[in-house]
Amino acid sequence: MKRMKLLKSWLSIISLVVLTAVMTACGGSGSVTLPGTINTAAVAAGNVTVPTPTGVTLSIPAGTTFTDTSGNPVTGAITTSVTYATTADALTAAEKTPPPDSVLAAYVDISMGTVKHFSKSISLAINVPTSVAKSGDTMTVYSFDGTQWNFEGTAIVDINGNITPTVTHLSIWGVFKTHAPAQPSGVQTTAGDTQVTVNWSALTGATSYNIYYGTTAGVTTSTGTKIANATSPGAITGLTNGTTYYFVVTAVNIGGESAVSNEATATPVVAPPTKPAGILLTPGDGKVTVNWTTVTGNTYNIYYGTSAGVTTTSGTKVANATSGQVISGLTNGTTYYFVVTAVNTGSESGVSSEKSAAPAAVLQVPASPNGRVVTATVAGQINVSWTAVSNTASYNVYYLQSASLPTNAQVLAGPKQSSSTASLTLTGLTSGATYNILITAVNTAGESGTQTKALAITVL
Repeated sequence: MKRMKLLKSWLSIISLVVLTAVMTACGGSGSVTLPGTINTAAVAAGNVTVPTPTGVTLSIPAGTTFTDTSGNPVTGAITTSVTYATTADALTAAEKTPPPDSVLAAYVDISMGTVKHFSKSISLAINVPTSVAKSGDTMTVYSFDGTQWNFEGTAIVDINGNITPTVTHLSIWGVFKTHAPAQPSGVQTTAGDTQVTVNWSALTGATSYNIYYGTTAGVTTSTGTKIANATSPGAITGLTNGTTYYFVVTAVNIGGESAVSNEATATPVVAPPTKPAGILLTPGDGKVTVNWTTVTGNTYNIYYGTSAGVTTTSGTKVANATSGQVISGLTNGTTYYFVVTAVNTGSESGVSSEKSAAPAAVLQVPASPNGRVVTATVAGQINVSWTAVSNTASYNVYYLQSASLPTNAQVLAGPKQSSSTASLTLTGLTSGATYNILITAVNTAGESGTQTKALAITVL
């Protein structure tokens, strides 16, 4: 009687752990599925091993709780099913598309009814065929969401040929051997001041990139200076201006580093100077003087033409110009357009703002009038006439009453009247008095000199 009670007690405990274990081989699929049953009460009491096919072991640690996709607890008896495969034949069409640069090593589909998550990491070991990987190799672990494989982490193959990923949720699991990515393409370089910027096309599956460079063609990963974890575009600084550098790029993932890309070259140069400012033009007779704000260390070029929009290709060039440069041989009355560029050891700047000016003859002070004629025919008046002078806007007639001949300075300090023509009648004069006459011509450039001496006449 006691033996019967003891036997029933042991059977009751065993039934909580495993109720059924039936192995089913899926013919032609290269996979093995093993169904079974576990009970959450048994898990509460201790570690529980889930029935699995050869190649997989699965143990749930004591005290683990189970929840569904909504986070609700799952308790009681749970039907399990574990499928293990090492060929893609066992996969669905969607599952057969591996992650980039990867080859399938093992496939595990774990199902536990409505269970989705565990409160603790379950102990999962997946065997990796020796034909795919060996002890010490790094494998990539992915879960399948029904549409694509999602990276979960990496795992190292142990001496028994197994990997033991950390698992806290149920899914379809894929173990892949990831190979090094393809070499990057589209590598291009842009030279700057003591630097070169390197660009390339991104690769699917690459987790990082390395740049290698040197001053000799044929750069390799062993001969080049390495810039690890580079991003595109990546600037390589501290280079020597005027020296040609050679660049290659490699892609990196869990599987290793790719072969080097196509080689690209660039020669760093001093940055172009800023375009000149403060352009000022002063027109002259057949010439224009060009001034601008200079910067130490730069030389300058002037470009000019008779049409607006002067460029370095369309304009007449005056090389190595200096501020205050006189551009001569121009046509008076024609409008000319000017731009200035700055030059350093690297290159030439963009053109400055454009300025324009039209050369013109410079107006001179007119000559002193001559041909003076002075008459007194009416009491209290003097008639004065002279030969007209070119480039004259008006005339000044100076008249000083003096019985003796005064100096020219004395006459010029006396009264005067202006005339726009070459004649003038002075009125209101004193009858019988002697007046001394000087005449000057005036324009915007100034006033001419006088005659050698004053011309004297006595008023009637």
